[in-house]
Amino acid sequence: MYQKYDFRKIRTQLFADKIYTNQQIIINRKYGELLIGFKTIEEQQVATIKMKINYFSMEQYKKRCDKT
Repeated sequence: MYQKYDFRKIRTQLFADKIYTNQQIIINRKYGELLIGFKTIEEQQVATIKMKINYFSMEQYKKRCDKT
């Protein structure tokens, strides 16, 4: 996970991509991990398809910033 992502940016990006979560988002900066809680297993499966391993990487961050 790229360091410039915070809760606000993560939640906004997920909403823009129509990935719906519950309120649980945990950022572990030490290991570069992001844990996202989903309301149902179906929503988690849809998010798994939409979100690739580099979804919150530096390259993706730059691409998203260039769009605005």
